[in-house]
Amino acid sequence: MKHTLIILMSLVILGLISCQKGENKDYKAGDSELIEAIINAADKQVVEFNSLPEDAQSTLNSKYFDSDVDIALIAPKLGYEVELFTISGSKAGEQKQVYFALDGRMLMSYYNKGDGDKGDGSDKQRCFEFIYPVTYVLPDGTEVTIDSKDDEEGWNEIKNWYINHPDVAQKPQLQFPVDIKFKDGTIKTISSNKQLRRVFRMCNNDKSRCFHFIYPVTYILPDGTEVIIDSKDDVEGWTEIKDWYINHPDVAQKPAIKFPVDIKFKGEIKTLENEMQLRRVRKACKGVDRCFRLVYPVTFMMLDGTLIEVISNDDEGWAPVKAWYDAHPDVAAKPELQFPVDIKWKDGTIQTINSQEEMILAKEDCNPDHD
Repeated sequence: MKHTLIILMSLVILGLISCQKGENKDYKAGDSELIEAIINAADKQVVEFNSLPEDAQSTLNSKYFDSDVDIALIAPKLGYEVELFTISGSKAGEQKQVYFALDGRMLMSYYNKGDGDKGDGSDKQRCFEFIYPVTYVLPDGTEVTIDSKDDEEGWNEIKNWYINHPDVAQKPQLQFPVDIKFKDGTIKTISSNKQLRRVFRMCNNDKSRCFHFIYPVTYILPDGTEVIIDSKDDVEGWTEIKDWYINHPDVAQKPAIKFPVDIKFKGEIKTLENEMQLRRVRKACKGVDRCFRLVYPVTFMMLDGTLIEVISNDDEGWAPVKAWYDAHPDVAAKPELQFPVDIKWKDGTIQTINSQEEMILAKEDCNPDHD
């Protein structure tokens, strides 16, 4: 009888363990803590998609077939943070982060980020929605029309196609033009994937977590137009900037901040006098290293045609540029880098860049998942 009781108790315990594992078979103790450590890591570095572990790549190509990788980061000795933009499905327009261990296992978590979706540790935020119906073209040419964000039959047809074609990494292609609706109710017609990527960039424009601008702040658009933003919730001002870029999809130059500006950085108020100081703050916040660096000395042409040589990437090297901006407080335009220049990639390779076009290509090579 005693042995029978022990056997029955063992079966009950095994059954409980089995049920617990069945509730979330991917969850492992400590994943939440590891995710938090990756989020807070100060030494994260950009990595290429192909540098991610094979298991992570497989997960991104299968579970997140409806999303594009915007940037992938590694937190040394911890794991990976991958930022995604959802390009199709009922959650199109959403941006989220997913996390992986160093071996490529997707990190799972029970904590809730506020969107009601527990389980994968994603940090999700949506800034626009498609106005339905929309049509997607699958890699084999099949067209699937989605009548609404709740069109389960249509979404399942796309999902099942990828389940049946696990080796296909190509994303479904959205048929343009499409109409989208922003959070503020604005409706815009998007005519190309390039314009859609521009919208994603505008959605993701303010990502600073450790500093905030003290408003009002003035932005200078590439055509010289000045837009004053009175607060972070100034819908009219932000919409003016957003609309300008949507209407100029071929313009890659970002709006320039008119200096000086005040920011709140780690609890303190700081005044920034130029773009270089702002870049240093952003770099300190992100803890992200570039995949290549300029080989100094390099020469910049200022707005008045003055040529200034920067001998090193430190305060002393940039002092002549800072002095020029101090003497021209009304100028917000960035200095123009003079080519050719040499860049040094992370693997130590030196490459000569002969034009702005070649520099843009080099930057795109840092993250080949960008269009």
